[in-house]
Order: sequence, then structure tokens, then C-alpha cells
Amino acid sequence: MELVGRQSTPMGIKAGQSATGNILEAIARRAGSDLAMLSGKIADHGPGSTGLLRMVWDNGDRTVLVRPDLGGVRLGWDLAHTAADELRAAIEGMAMHLRLIIERMSEGGLTFRRVINAGGIPQKNRVLNQVSATVMGVEVHMVWIRSNASRNSGNHAVFPR
Repeated sequence: MELVGRQSTPMGIKAGQSATGNILEAIARRAGSDLAMLSGKIADHGPGSTGLLRMVWDNGDRTVLVRPDLGGVRLGWDLAHTAADELRAAIEGMAMHLRLIIERMSEGGLTFRRVINAGGIPQKNRVLNQVSATVMGVEVHMVWIRSNASRNSGNHAVFPR
């Protein structure tokens, strides 16, 4: 986590989910599909509509638990579920984890009005941004970055009030 600005007037905090894009792309790849196609199938799904719970620690956890050895968990899976269902559950799991990060920072006295996604996946996935905004209860904005190294970092900047 990186505080941007002066300590007495914080402007932004860098925090995020580890491997967001890699996790979502892996779900699409295993299904022989692409992320845009799978996302189109879940755009109208409501919260929890898949019946799946997905803890997205596929590449560990770097914020809150700080456990690089964790693995992802998927609960509720049955033979009727699709890759699109898993994608929706993963997006919801990521949004819930980001909410945990914000709640942890709020315990330290900060309040938040918006989140800025600066990764490549948020630039291509409206479902991720909408679910994140709904779950976190704050505005979610995107930054358009051309550099692959910056785009793939998947950082989230959180701006306190």
C-alpha cells in the first residue's frame, strides 16, 4: 500500500487484488472462450445469482491477509454451472475483497468516495467495474494506460474524502 500526498491530507492509496486479470483470463481460457464473450453472458446477472462463492486468492493475497501462499476457493459448484457463472462469482469475489481492503483502511479513520481502476481488465470489462461499484458503494473510475507493464499491474487507487 502506498500513500500518495502529505500525511496530514492523504490524496490516494494504492492497494489491490493480486492477479485480477490473470484469474479472469484463466477462467475464459479454460472454457475455450475469451473474456469479452463470457462477460457478455453475465452482464444482466444479479448479485449472487450463480449460487457460487469464489475466494479469489489464486495468486495469494497481498492486501489485508498478506499471504502469498493462499490458493483460490470455489464453493457451490455443480455440473450445471458454466464458465460464465464462475466468471461472475470471481468478479463478485474480487469486489468483496476490495471492499474488505476499503473497510480495513476505514478502520484507520479514512473515508472513501471513489476508486480508480488502473489495470488492463477494468478497461475492457464493464461488468467488473459495475459489480465493484455496487459492492463497495463508491464511484469506480478507470484510467486509460498504454504501457503494458502499468496496465497489467491491476492497481486500484482509493481516494479518501
